[in-house]
Amino acid sequence: TYSVSLREVSDSGCIGNDTFVISVKPQLTARISASGPLIFCENGSVNLVASVSGVGNSLNYQWLNNNNAIPGANSSNYVATQSGTYTLELLSNNLCRDTSNSQTVLVYPKPQGVLSSTNGSLLLCAGNPLELNVSGINISNYQWYFTDANNSSGPIRVGNNSAVYNATNPGYYSVELTTSTTPACKAYAIDTLNVKLRQK
Repeated sequence: TYSVSLREVSDSGCIGNDTFVISVKPQLTARISASGPLIFCENGSVNLVASVSGVGNSLNYQWLNNNNAIPGANSSNYVATQSGTYTLELLSNNLCRDTSNSQTVLVYPKPQGVLSSTNGSLLLCAGNPLELNVSGINISNYQWYFTDANNSSGPIRVGNNSAVYNATNPGYYSVELTTSTTPACKAYAIDTLNVKLRQK
């Protein structure tokens, strides 16, 4: 803090003096870091944490995603659940401002699939396999599971890495889907099929 004096002399010879007090506040600096991986699957999250120096008596926080203010995101940390480039804007009570570095979050969608019977029937004829299939998106691997009709055993792994499985036994069939992303995202296909033996 220092003072600056200004001496003023009018045309008539009058003299005036003004003194101004100049106060230089510390530079406000904000940085954000992530407490975990920035790349994760849908329904995951990462905590973004602010580190601030040169603070005043109080701070106003505003988190942004892709330069758009996030409503209600006004604290020193933010839990990100969506893809985007996150930054933090700070305003101190002495009106100093700073915008932080950025952290880019990438959220992979989970695979989506629907399990069904190719011919539309869930009745199995003895000696004739019943073809089951999965249709969907974001799928790179398929893991089929079988549980017997009485739920006494299973689920056990049966077919692998194919959108089609030929069922030969009555019971419950499901399939776990996996993406090709890193990290790999997993989800079960919609529906568990109850395959029954056709009565003669």
